[in-house]
Amino acid sequence: MQYEGEEQSLNVFYTGATPNQQLVPAAEYAIKELGAKKFYLLGTDYVFPRTANKVLKAYLLKNGVPESNIMEEYTPFGHKDYQDDR
Repeated sequence: MQYEGEEQSLNVFYTGATPNQQLVPAAEYAIKELGAKKFYLLGTDYVFPRTANKVLKAYLLKNGVPESNIMEEYTPFGHKDYQDDR
């Protein structure tokens, strides 16, 4: 199970990878190997995507990606229509 890394308990074993173990290596690869310069962070509107994107955004900013090149968008649970209305 995915774990956002924002909590801890002496009575729980957390075995899932945290965002810094999944997203940071992927972003590093995208920047260095693919030349990515812009990032669009998407997610359903709840704690895991928001926390994961917070970690990823901090990494991107620290590594020279301008804030203007980082977009975020969150959709509510159950959202199904991603069709452009234009």
